[in-house]
Amino acid sequence: MRQLHHVCIQTNDYQASLDFYVSILDFHVVKESPQFHGRAYNTWLKGNGMMIELQTGKKGECLRPYHSQQSGLVHFCFMVNSVQAEYDHIVSRGYEQFALKKGQPIYEVKGSKLLKVIAPEGTIIELRETEIEGEDDCDIQIEGQERLIDHIDQIHSTPLGIERIRSNLNLQEEDIVNWCKSLVKSETSQILKRGKNWYVRQGEIELTINAGNYNVITGHIRK
Repeated sequence: MRQLHHVCIQTNDYQASLDFYVSILDFHVVKESPQFHGRAYNTWLKGNGMMIELQTGKKGECLRPYHSQQSGLVHFCFMVNSVQAEYDHIVSRGYEQFALKKGQPIYEVKGSKLLKVIAPEGTIIELRETEIEGEDDCDIQIEGQERLIDHIDQIHSTPLGIERIRSNLNLQEEDIVNWCKSLVKSETSQILKRGKNWYVRQGEIELTINAGNYNVITGHIRK
């Protein structure tokens, strides 16, 4: 076997499911086939390194609601740079169907942040930041401050990232990137490397910085 090619998802509400995968998760339609072998639609979607075969039930069928106690596939998962940034992105598009744990959409399991989105047809899509292989890089402070300070001039953010950080942290500073650099250099900051990101924490504030390109992805108040 070479790689996972696709997952097949069935839905009673084709348009709602299609809108979700295209508008919320940023897949695009590769091929849409109406009236396909007794089904109203069979559609191929591509995005995030994989494909989804989205189809309606056969004529006259009413598909049973999805539930977590069935055997077989329970959910599938995407690795992301920042769970918080993905959550902010999804909510900004007006979608708020999440599997909650203790009332919260984002939670931690063994040091890894998780978010589970519920698609219109009931499919659960997990988003996580940390690889499963050995837990060595989870929540470990490894020369964090020194290594980030070595690249302080490379720390930057996008216009959307700057506005997200300003809004989430209720900042009045004009130069948000310079404020983030100051947080990195502060002796009272705790800097952790987890998966593909650095996390800079000071009190309740946490910044997420991509370890590959030093882009400040988001900032938020830790709960």
